[in-house]
Order: sequence, then structure tokens, then C-alpha cells
Amino acid sequence: MTKLSLKGVVDSERVQIEDIMLCEGVQSGLESPEYCSGRCAPTVEKAMHHFHQLLHDNLKITGILKYLNNIWID
Repeated sequence: MTKLSLKGVVDSERVQIEDIMLCEGVQSGLESPEYCSGRCAPTVEKAMHHFHQLLHDNLKITGILKYLNNIWID
């Protein structure tokens, strides 16, 4: 294994560990009695809101949204 590929493996492992820690922290927060589920807050979660808006628009344009709504209603 070259030094460059070894560095990639080490960096990937570090990111994996960071992701696990972040996910465990989020899960802990979701289980907190203070957490109240609901829709995302567009003013705080702008990237997520933007993504979902793009997805909604694309599904509407392609007609998939109408198809999915029919499935969920039946």
C-alpha cells in the first residue's frame, strides 16, 4: 500500500469515527424529553429545506409526485 492510499484509509477511518459520534449525539438528542418532532425549520435548516424543495419540484415536474400521492391515498 502506498503512503497516499494509506493516508486515505486513515482519513476515511477518522471521518467514520466522527460520523458515528455525531450520529450517536443526534440520536441521544432525539430521545431527549425536550425534543419535539415536527417539520424542519426552514430558517435554521436552509440546506435541508432547499434540497426538499428541489426534490418536490422535480417530482412534480416529472409526474412522480402525483403517482406517489395516488399510492399513498389508496
